[in-house]
This record gives sequence, C-alpha cells and structure tokens, in this order.
Amino acid sequence: MSARPWAIEGQTAPPGRAAEVMAHGASSGAARLAAARERDHLLARLLESLPVVVFRLDRELRCHYVNDAVREVCGSAPEQLLGKRASEVGLDAGEAADFESVCREVLASGEPRHHHLALGPALGGRLLEARLLPEFDAAGRIESLVGLVTDWSERRRVEGELEASEERYRALIAQVRSYTIFTLDLRGKALTWNEGVERVIGWSREEFIGLPIESLFAPEEIARGVHRRELERAAEEGSVATDQWLKRKDGALIFATGLTSRLVDAAGHVTGFSKVVRERTAWKLAQDERDALLASERQAREHADEANRLKDEFLATLTHELRSRLNAIVGWVHVLRRHAEASPEVARGLAVIERNARAQTQIVNDLLDMSRIMTGKVRLNLRTVSLQKVAAAALETIRPAAEAKSIELLAELDPGADALRADPVRLQQVLWNLLTNAVRFTPAGGCVRVTSLRDDSHVELSVHDTGVGIPSGSLPFVFDRFRRADAPSMRSHGGLGLGLSIAKSLAELHGGTVRCRSAGEDRGSTFTVRLPIASPDAATGDPGERITPLLSLSLESLPKLDGITALAVDDEADSLMFCGRLLEDRGAKVLLAVDAQQAVEILQTEQVDILISDIGMAREDGYHLIARLRALPDARTARIPAIAVTAYVRAEDRQRLLLAGYQMHIGKPIEPQELIAGIASLVGVTSREAPRGEG
Repeated sequence: MSARPWAIEGQTAPPGRAAEVMAHGASSGAARLAAARERDHLLARLLESLPVVVFRLDRELRCHYVNDAVREVCGSAPEQLLGKRASEVGLDAGEAADFESVCREVLASGEPRHHHLALGPALGGRLLEARLLPEFDAAGRIESLVGLVTDWSERRRVEGELEASEERYRALIAQVRSYTIFTLDLRGKALTWNEGVERVIGWSREEFIGLPIESLFAPEEIARGVHRRELERAAEEGSVATDQWLKRKDGALIFATGLTSRLVDAAGHVTGFSKVVRERTAWKLAQDERDALLASERQAREHADEANRLKDEFLATLTHELRSRLNAIVGWVHVLRRHAEASPEVARGLAVIERNARAQTQIVNDLLDMSRIMTGKVRLNLRTVSLQKVAAAALETIRPAAEAKSIELLAELDPGADALRADPVRLQQVLWNLLTNAVRFTPAGGCVRVTSLRDDSHVELSVHDTGVGIPSGSLPFVFDRFRRADAPSMRSHGGLGLGLSIAKSLAELHGGTVRCRSAGEDRGSTFTVRLPIASPDAATGDPGERITPLLSLSLESLPKLDGITALAVDDEADSLMFCGRLLEDRGAKVLLAVDAQQAVEILQTEQVDILISDIGMAREDGYHLIARLRALPDARTARIPAIAVTAYVRAEDRQRLLLAGYQMHIGKPIEPQELIAGIASLVGVTSREAPRGEG
C-alpha cells in the first residue's frame, strides 16, 4: 500500500505517517481520525519549529516535504523545492549527482548514510551534513527517504582554524632547537619529537619515537624510580617542575630544567604527558662553582672570625700579663721614691724606671685601642665638654716628659672656642697622642705650642712643634698604622707608630678630621684637629666633672685612711705587697689574701671596711669572689664596698664588673692617687689630713 500524501499548506504529508492514518481511519471511525489529525498537526508544528532541515524524497528522489528551516540554511522557500530533484534546485551538477547516488544506495540497501553537501554561492555557500534514513510502509517495503540536514559551515571553519593552528604549533615545536619538547603516552613512551630533542639529547626522530622515558635518566635515578614518580606527580597535580641531570644518547650527563604536564581528553581523563626541557649545564656548573666559592668564603670568614677571636683573647691575656707586671714596677717606684729623697742617683733611676714603665703601658694601650678601632668596637660617651679643661688635663699629663727634655709647653686657647660635643676621655686621648708625638720628635730645649681657633661650625685645635719635621714624601702616610717616616732620625725615637693613627680614627668618630703640615726636615710640624662645635641647645656636662687626671694630685693632698681595714686580694705577690704597703703608708690596716678562698675565710672572721680585689686570678677569679661575698649570711659583710683592680680595662670589662657587684673599676698599673681617692670615696672618708709630723 502506498503512502497517502499529507497536505499541510500545499505540501504532502510528513514522512512515516500515511500508513498509520489509513489504519486508524479504517479501524476507529471519525473520532479516532480527528484525534490522529490533531496529533499530526502537533507533529507538523514541531517539525516546522526545528532549526534542522527535515525533508522527504520519494523513490524518484523528488521532494515531497521540507520544513521551514530550509529558508535559513539554504536561502530557499519550501515551495521552491517541492516536486523537484537535487539537480533542479541549483546544486552544482557534481554535487547533485553525488547526493542522488547516495540516496539511491539508501533506497536500495535500507541502510542509513551520511553525506556532505557543499552549496554553491547561489544557495549560501554553506557546508551541510545530511543524515539519510529509509522510510518503510506497512508491509516493510522501502517507499521513501527522509533526510535531516545540519549546517556544518561554522563548525568546519573552527575545525579548519584548529587544524591550521595545530599545524603551525607542530611546525613551531619542530623548529624549536633550544628546548626539547615531546609528548609521552601513559606508559611513558615518546609520541612526538622536535629538533631540540636531537640537538640537546642526541636522538633523531626515528630513534626517539617509542623510546621509554627512563632512557633519559642515569641508572641510579632509574633504580630510585625518579622517572615514574615524575609522571605520577604530573598525573595527580597537573604539572611538575623539574631540575635534574639527564642522560644524552652518548651517555653524557646534562643538567636540565623542565616542566612535565598531563594531557587530558574532553572527559578529563589523562591520555598522556607533555615534557618541555631546557638544557642548563653551563649555568648549573657556574652555580656549583659559585656555591663552592661562597662555601669557601664562608669557611675563610669563619676561620678569620676564629683567628680574630683568638687574637682578641691573646691581646687580652698579653695586656693582662704586661699590666700586672707593670703594676708592680710602677707601684714600687712610688713606694721607693718616698724613701729615696736623700739619694739623687736613686731618684733619677726611679724616674727612668717609671718613665719607661709608663711608656710600656702606653704601648699596651695603643695596641688595645687600635684593635678596638679596627673591629669597630670603640663607643663614644658624648657630652658637651670644655676644650680648655681637656687641653689642660692633656698638658699636665705630658708635662713630666716635656720637662725631662727641657721642652717648653705653651697653650694659646681661644675662650670662645671652648664648648665641644665629644667624649672627654677620648678627646683627651687625641690631644695627648698629638702632644706625645710632638714631645718625642722635638729636640731638647724646643717648644710645643697648643692653639685653638673657631669658625662658624667647627673648632680647630692645633699642636705646633719645633721638632725634626716630616719629609714631604712621608706626609701622605703619616697617619697610616705602623707606618713611620724613612728618615733615621724618625726611626730612632721608638714607638709602634700607632699614636697618630689612633688620634685620626678617634677624631673621625667625633665627626672631625686631622691633618698634618710640615715645611720639611728640621723645620717642625703642625697637627690640626677639626671638630664640630656643640649646638647652643645641647646639654652641658657636669661642671664639677673632673677632667684633670688624679695623677696631678699628690698623695699628701688626699685623705688619710686611719681606722680603715682593707682586704687586698691578688695572686701576684709583687702587686699584692705593693698594694698593702701603699695602703699602710696612708694609715689603713691591711689584710692580704692570695686567692678567693683565703679572702672569704678572712671576711668571715675579720671586720673589713673595703675589698680591693684582682680579677684575673688563677683558681677562682674576682667574679666568683664577689658572688661569694654578696651571698654571705652576715648582711654587713655582704654589703662591703668593693674595688676591682684589674689588667682587663675594656669598656665591656668595666660594665661587667659593675654589674657583678663591684662599685669601682681601676685599671693596672694602679695609680696610687686613684686607688686612695676611690677607697676614701667608698668608705666615706672625705677630710684631708696632712701627713704625720707636718703642720
């Protein structure tokens, strides 16, 4: 039975419905026929709303139905196609013949087929894909053909662009020679190759495709499973950066940085891996060399720090030993001088001994100061000070040495150039070093003159001498450490050549400068220190501050120590005996101890007013002694004032001693005046008594 045409607005019935309508009409009557027509009407409306072209061809390949979507896809109205074959609607003859050939195959075989159509410009120039389906009647015979047409133009354009892009990418990757770029399958075998593979790791395309990834690793790396873990991490994390040594085809190792990334399909399943590798062997070797140099430099620095620490320890030990011996020498000179007035020869000998001992002390001080300056450990205690007081103190200190050579000392200081922001002790040291240098190099009967001058922001303090002068070739080096002029007359005056360098460094720490002028040999020299003046609103120093050294005071002018019981502790017998004799001469009762244990025993049995203790003792040092003293159960004994007399004279030593429990720190060699004044201050003796037998 043939299908009955199904007319909708002049068109035949849609495919597959004729036999059904006839069956329903024969079996159900008018009501069922009306229901069927309603369903057909709904189906027809659905077909008309689809964006896909739906058409029906009879066995003669003439169009019996096409929906309205043909307007959009082909640019033709449906009525223009009804009753026509493909060759009659404007298709290219070749395209029409191919289309009809495929349609006949479907009608003959009953198997659906796909076919692509390229429309000419008259029909929109589009690329279509047609799905061709056979239509059967009630008896199962093929009576017509139904087609579904989709516009593939945009999709094909995108696919073309993607193909072109992929081709360009493949061409680009193939031409990259600086990077090794390839892909791997899930088993880790190479799928692609670029020129970088051959240039960097040595494999040609034929050799590399299918090569397992472990071929790029050293045997020990393979044994540790490095290559497997790399792919596993990339699969889990998406990508993994690598810095590793890889093996070339010839077995040589190269260092490479790279990125291994997973490849996934549309469903998100991992399908393989991509690997980008850059050879960095030269960079790695340079880095290793740099690291080795840094390690070597770090080790050298550690050795230097250790050597510097040992040097500091050595200097501390050396100065302690020298100061301890000089303490006994200078101390006994003081004692003997009181009993040698009747013998001028002995007095001269004692003066020589004292002068040389003090020179040795200054050498020790210079070494310590230079060590502190070189290691940046000098700290200034800045305040507003009187330049005239500082200069007077320095002149008084150097006066004995000048008088020994009959050198005249003159001071011409400008009263308006007085206030400076400085460390008074260090400033006095600067001036003392310049004066010492001037006296040392000025012949007997010469003159040393100190002058000052002020400008708007600075004060210039100058030391002029009539000495041997400085050769012009030596002037640029006069402040260098350990550097001295080449003239024999300069070398014959002794010293380490540190005083001027120390003076320059200390002046610069104050924000000042030091310069030197000389007209030449035997024409004297002038050293000028330029320092910033104190601001008008700067706080002034204590007007009662004692800048003049106690050395200028005589023992007789200091308080007597009658009724005072003093305990002296020192493991150096010579220093201990000197200290005992000095205090006894001032009227004190003196108890002597050679170590900390003996001192504690004395403190527990005797009433002591003051403790004078050395610090660097062999068994228990002065720190242990003061700790034991402060811990005694007798409150009066535990609170006894204590003076540390030590050869350790650094600022940090003084601070540590004061924090440990001592009230005063006196450096060796001991100045008798300083020790007596310190004891009198701590025990509250302030009256000055004349020596027995006088006034």
